[in-house]
Amino acid sequence: MRCSFAVLLLALSAACAEPPGEGEGEGEGEGEEGEGEGEGEGEGEGEFVVQVRFTVGGVDVEDGGTIDFGDVAVGADATLDVEITPIDPQGSVDLLTQPPLLLGGRDVEQWSVTTQPATPVRAAGSSASVRFAPTIGGELAAVIVVAFGVRSDERAIISLTGTGIGEARAPGLRTTVFDEDLDALPDFNTLTPAASFTSATIAIPANRAGTDFFALRFVGAVEIPAAGTWTFSTRSDDGSRLLVDGVVVANNDGLHGPTTVTGQRELTAGSHVLEVLYFEKNGGELLEVTWDGPGVASSAIPASALFTAP
Repeated sequence: MRCSFAVLLLALSAACAEPPGEGEGEGEGEGEEGEGEGEGEGEGEGEFVVQVRFTVGGVDVEDGGTIDFGDVAVGADATLDVEITPIDPQGSVDLLTQPPLLLGGRDVEQWSVTTQPATPVRAAGSSASVRFAPTIGGELAAVIVVAFGVRSDERAIISLTGTGIGEARAPGLRTTVFDEDLDALPDFNTLTPAASFTSATIAIPANRAGTDFFALRFVGAVEIPAAGTWTFSTRSDDGSRLLVDGVVVANNDGLHGPTTVTGQRELTAGSHVLEVLYFEKNGGELLEVTWDGPGVASSAIPASALFTAP
């Protein structure tokens, strides 16, 4: 799920966290003229005005305000696209941290900045995206911090809130074993399971190594770390098939020795339904599943990316 949220992170306009200007105190004792001088000195030394605007839509959120992502199902996600522009259209503004947008707070792992803005921010603007992808249920909170200066008060802090709906995802895939003499992948819904358990990764169970006449079904979710083109491969002996969100990506069915079949899908970042089917008739047995995509080299899908959907 992808959601848009209108937000304007207003420029921070806070006074220095230091005692009142000495001139102000002197002004109180020396009369009207001294008071004017003192106030001018105190305000001039302490006031900081941010020169950058963060905009999505038209709703304003001041420094110290909250962006609420609302209810998001566990395993789904919501993304906020943010356009950053200088308040002065003729100017440019440096965002001083690296990366420019920082996340922190109690449940920071539930949010991510999927696109960082370019800096300095020029008149044409710079884009960023913040993603909320709850892996647990309940009310969740974090903060986004944007620094415009080197002092502790030269920053904007905006609260992020959202509610994860549903149970926490458990690691691993639901795995079902069938004792069957097959020549091709069957309709697994018509078969009687011999055993069911959770597997951390996609592999032939140790107690089935060196045996014949069985089939496996792995079902759950795969967490895609970044949007883009993702390649999935199955190498198997005998047949196998890989589906993402119910769509066949790699069809490696039939009786054969070790054979690799590869397919691709355009996927959004976040959780996607994954299903891997396999059967072994006799002789050698093999099942290997790999992925590669933006920022990920071809490799076995790690346990950290596989979940049993609630």
